[in-house]
Amino acid sequence: MRALRRLLPHEDLVYFGDTARVPYGTRSAETVIRFALQDAQFLLKQGVKLIVVACGTVSSIAMEELRRHCPVPVMGIVEPVAGAAVAVTLNHRIAILGTNATIRSRTIEREVLRLDSSAQVYGLACPLLVPLIENGYVRLEHPVLRCALQEYISKLVERNIDTIILGCTHYPLIIDAIRECLPGTRIIDSGEAVAQATATQLEAEGLSNGLGHSGQHSYYVTDTVANFANMVELFLGGPEDGEIRQVDIGAW
Repeated sequence: MRALRRLLPHEDLVYFGDTARVPYGTRSAETVIRFALQDAQFLLKQGVKLIVVACGTVSSIAMEELRRHCPVPVMGIVEPVAGAAVAVTLNHRIAILGTNATIRSRTIEREVLRLDSSAQVYGLACPLLVPLIENGYVRLEHPVLRCALQEYISKLVERNIDTIILGCTHYPLIIDAIRECLPGTRIIDSGEAVAQATATQLEAEGLSNGLGHSGQHSYYVTDTVANFANMVELFLGGPEDGEIRQVDIGAW
C-alpha cells in the first residue's frame, strides 16, 4: 500500500487486511484459496477495477482460482518479483525467503526458472520472521531478530546467493537488517516490484485515472481497529487520508 500510494497518487485505493485470520502462511492450500476468494468478493463489492494480491502466500497458491472467479484483473507478486530477480542477478543464484506455504508451493521458483532456465533457486522458509516483525522487531539491534536472521542467512552464504526475493509482505520491513547481514546482495522488495507492475497493467488495460484526479484511500480490517492500529504506521506509513473500518466478510 505504501508503494502504491507513492507511485499512483491519482488512483483510488482500497486496502483490505484480513487481520482476524492471519497468518495465512501456516494454512493448508485449500484454506488459503477459500479465504482468498472471500477476500476478493469483499473487494469486488467495493467496485474495484483491479485487485492487487500483496500476500506472498495467496499469490503462490490461489492466483489461478482468483483469476478464474474475478471479473477484473488480478495482480500477484510472483511474476513481478521473479522478473525483477532475473533482471539483476549476476551469477544466477537466487534465494526466495517466504512463509512455509509459499516455499512449499514452489510457485515463485517455477516462475524464475521459466524466465531463466540456468538459474539455481533456493527456497528458504522463515517462519520466525512474521511474528517478530508484527511485534516490532524490525531492526538488527534487536537480539532476537539478529539471531533469527543469522540462522536463516547463514544458509544463503554457503550457497553463494547474489539475489534475494522477499516473498512475504512483511519482509520488506526488515530489508535494511537483511542488507546489513548480507552486504552487496541484490534484494527484491515485493512491494516495489508489484507497484511497478500494477502501474504498467493499469496503463495497458486503459484503467488508469487521469493525472488530475486526487486519489482517495479506504482501509478495512476483519479484526478490531484497535488491534490493527499499532501496526498501521509500520505497514502502511499511516492512513493519513482515510478511516480504518472493521468489517465482517461472512462465514469462514
